[in-house]
Amino acid sequence: MALTPKHQCSRALVALAVVAAVPLATADAATKPPVKVTHLSDDFFNKGKLTIRKGTIVNWKWRTDDDHTVTEIHGKFSSKQTPTGNYKHRFRQKGTFTVYCLVHPTVMRQKIVVK
Repeated sequence: MALTPKHQCSRALVALAVVAAVPLATADAATKPPVKVTHLSDDFFNKGKLTIRKGTIVNWKWRTDDDHTVTEIHGKFSSKQTPTGNYKHRFRQKGTFTVYCLVHPTVMRQKIVVK
């Protein structure tokens, strides 16, 4: 059975749409930011230093019953003071950031290097 020009055009458009959709799905998965999880325990961060890529979301999770915060030393971001829960921040700029706990400022510190 021979296809008419109209059917040949429709078949070509369907094939083109399928081929075009593949890179979009791959690109979408590639743009999803990575997430790094770290924990707060009694008077310390479980990792004193993190090295991450620009765009990474860091998710701090409380593993304690004491009040804590995650506060950037220059005031760029801060969580609320709480004994439970989690706090997320996306690092959009390269550089080195120091976070600390407002309740335990001298002992609870963490350095985050964003490349």
